[in-house]
Order: sequence, then structure tokens, then C-alpha cells
Amino acid sequence: MIGSTDAASVFSILRSRRLNLKDRTASLLEFESGSNDPMAYMMTLLSLRLIQGEFRPSDLFLMLFLQIGLGLLVGAIIAYLSLYMIKTVEVFTDGFEMLFVLGAVLISYALSTLIGGNGYLSVYLTGIILGNKKMKQKKELVQFFDALTGLMQMLLFFLLGLLSTPSKLPGVAWEAISIFLFLTFAARPFAVFFLMHFFSASRNKKLLLSFSGLRGAASIVFAILAVETEGRGDYIYHLVFFIVLLSILFQGSLLPKVSERLDMIDAEGDVMKTFTDYTEEKEVQFIEFHVPKGHNWAGEKIKDIRMPPETMVILLERSGEKELPSGDTEILEGDKVVIASAKPTVGSDVEIIEIEVDEDSDYAGKKIVEIKLDESERVMLIERGEEILIPRGDTGIEPGDILVMYRLKTA
Repeated sequence: MIGSTDAASVFSILRSRRLNLKDRTASLLEFESGSNDPMAYMMTLLSLRLIQGEFRPSDLFLMLFLQIGLGLLVGAIIAYLSLYMIKTVEVFTDGFEMLFVLGAVLISYALSTLIGGNGYLSVYLTGIILGNKKMKQKKELVQFFDALTGLMQMLLFFLLGLLSTPSKLPGVAWEAISIFLFLTFAARPFAVFFLMHFFSASRNKKLLLSFSGLRGAASIVFAILAVETEGRGDYIYHLVFFIVLLSILFQGSLLPKVSERLDMIDAEGDVMKTFTDYTEEKEVQFIEFHVPKGHNWAGEKIKDIRMPPETMVILLERSGEKELPSGDTEILEGDKVVIASAKPTVGSDVEIIEIEVDEDSDYAGKKIVEIKLDESERVMLIERGEEILIPRGDTGIEPGDILVMYRLKTA
């Protein structure tokens, strides 16, 4: 019940103190805490069935196969089906993706549990797949589920307090303190140092990982399962209650200090920031550009290129190698450059329209220069399947293309 690390507890502390950890330690903690909850749930379920006498040792391998196999299968199916529907179904309106993805999460858990799979594993895999794919409103989806996670945490702690009896806590204090000390200073350090021995990790990183095993919401959920069993469920519940409180109070309050003492804080980083967050928060946009053969930038130094105001080349990739360019860096054919520029504020006088070109369209088979547009209209880009084209005057228009145009609104 209390073996798994609680991601929400760890990251709420890191985010509140705006701490980023060195050597990708935060990412490792995130992966660990997300992936070990399904295993802890499976072990808890197995233990509870053994206590009730409803489980035979011979059924162990069948249960493991069903829990892991069906959990992974259902999670993958629901994730890819949801992704397909989000990208292809046109009835979605702004904001509807949040409700749709929430429904997909509930179906992933419920369906997996119904057929004997691990619902936690299904939900985790569904989230991993969807979170690493491009989709509409992705930033808003992350913010929505962050808020929902916080709400569910508060609800779980409320239920924990509602189901507990304070007068019973002194009776489990000695056992709870003993288990907490064993977990924090013996069991977890041994497991971390043993497993990380096979990877390149500094001693300080191993020590911080050992100390970061906070207990939290997952342990509460598993403890509620124990209440529903016969025997000593009430005793186990209060034992878990005490251990969770000790972990949050002791490890949670000391985690920033321990990170600082072990010199594991990345002063130049911020756990709140990602590349995408930065473009959204700051009025900056990033443009990726491949230098084609014969382009007038090829063979020129960056300082000699005439660029629009408030723009600069911040990254250059050549033959798979990335570098931060300077003014004397020469751009060659085939290079990929990333340009940063001030994000424009488009006023209400400009509107964006889309025109789908079919075989009977007046635009089909013509070049951009040949189509008749009003003085206030321009073609901004062409969507051709999965490809995005920035058109020139001699760019041909084909049936199936989507013309994205902007024009000035008339009074």
C-alpha cells in the first residue's frame, strides 16, 4: 500500500518552490511515480485477496498476465482510438476536447477493470500516448488535468480524514513510526542504490532519489480498499494514515533542504518551464526553416543577412549536429535554422478563413498568381494532407488542398 512514490506530492513541493533538479532527476521521479502505482495496486489487490482466502497461489501467474497484458492492451487501444477521433471528427468545438479526453480516461479505467485488467496501468498508458502526440488545445488540456488532479487530491485527503478516528491513531503510532523509518532509511535507499548501480548516476542523485519517496494519494486509495475487507482493515487504514502524514510532514518539508545540501538544484532551470510554455507565456514565437538549394542565405554569415526587425537566429542544425550560432556563423545549403521573433498581436481588423478546394473549384489546377483575390485578401498557407506549404506565386493549387487566407475586415 505504501510502497509507491506519489508524483503529485513530490511535484507540488518542487513547483511551489520552483525547483528544478539536476541530471534529469525530476523526470526520473515522474516516470517512477507514474509507473509504480499500477504495480502497487496489483500487489495490494493480491494481498487483500490472500487475506480473505479468495485467492490460490496457482492463480498468481494468471492474474499477473491479465492485469498487465489487458491493462496495456486496453490503454493503447483507447489512446489511439481517441487520438484518431480528435484528429478526424469535425464536430469538436473549442473546449470539447477536455470532456472527450476525460471520458476516454474513464473508459480506459472502467473497461480494463471490467475484463480483469489493471485500470491504473491502462490510464497511465493512455495518458503517456496522448501526452506525446500533437493535438488541439494540448496546453489547455494539461492545465485542465493539473487542476483536476489537485481537486482529486483534496477529495482523497478529505475522505481519509472522514474515514479515520483520531482516538485510534496513538494505538498505531509506534508501528507507523517504525515502518516509516524502515522505508525511508533502509528499504528505499537499498532499492535505489541497487537499481541505479546499473546506470550512470552520481552518489548525490541516488541519495536524493532515496529521500524523495513520498507517500500520498495512491496510498490513501489502497488503504480505502483495505477498509472494505474483513479482519484488520480498520487497523491497516489508520496505520497508512499515520505513515502518509509522517511522510508529507517530514520528507515533504525537508526535500528542498536536502536537494540544496546535496547540490542537486539546477539554478538555471525551472521545473515550471517547458519550451512550449515559454512561447505561450512570453510574446515570442519560434520559426523553423530549412535552407534549400540556391537560397540567397546559403553561403552568407548571419551578421550579413538582412532579417526583419525583432528577429534573430537562435539555433542551427547541420548534419544532425546542433549548435548555438554567432554573427560569424556561415549558413550552408541544407541547414535547419530556428528563428525567434516577437509574437505579433493580430487585431480584430484581420480575420482568418479556410477554403477547401475540390475538383469543381475555380482554384483547382491554377497557380497562386492566377487566382483572383480581392485587394484585402492574401493566401497565407496551403494544407495538403499532412504537409503545410508556404505558397509563392508559382505554387500550384490541387484538389483536396485547404487554402488558409487572411483578409481585412470591412466596416
